[in-house]
Amino acid sequence: MSYALQHFLDQSRRRGAELRPRIVSVEMLPLGVVGVTVHHAPLTQGVRGECWRIRSRGRCQFRFASPDAYPIVVTRKHPLLSAEIEPWDELTFSGKPRSIPQCAGAVHLAHARWSQGLVTFDRFMNSLVELDKLLAGGFGMLAVGPRTYVAALRDALVPFDLKLTVLPYAPGSVERSPRCTALLLGASYFIAADFAAEPVARCERT
Repeated sequence: MSYALQHFLDQSRRRGAELRPRIVSVEMLPLGVVGVTVHHAPLTQGVRGECWRIRSRGRCQFRFASPDAYPIVVTRKHPLLSAEIEPWDELTFSGKPRSIPQCAGAVHLAHARWSQGLVTFDRFMNSLVELDKLLAGGFGMLAVGPRTYVAALRDALVPFDLKLTVLPYAPGSVERSPRCTALLLGASYFIAADFAAEPVARCERT
């Protein structure tokens, strides 16, 4: 993490009660690089706002959900990074649970706990068949995803007496980097090798 980005985070923590960070713009740059402009809008009269431009180092995946950028977190340990740094597994099942709604609910709960609400349910789940219909069919491929995700689903399904099989998923062997960094700005996220930041003299306020 660059010194400037660390300073940006420190400023955000120290002045959290006075400033509310908001995303002003998200800019697509050459080679998949993404630039994000964040404005610390003053919440207290007499407090001076700040504007920062954050830029990914290398190609960046992102989801822009809301201009509200609070809280701001930079981390290398988060479920969002699992798809980039973990091997992928495939989870198949056979057998019918006694209660399909309870079984489906357990899957949804395991997904929500693992993803912390930041990964859509259809990201790794079998999207060809609705979950209730898949479970009612008695067999099939349930999900393909990061190893910890598949393990979370498997553990949630153990009480339902299904035959569960976990296999390494070779087609999912995309290029992975153990140095991926997640920048979380409220409900929006950005994933790249790293990020740099710099103060901006002026920016348009949202």
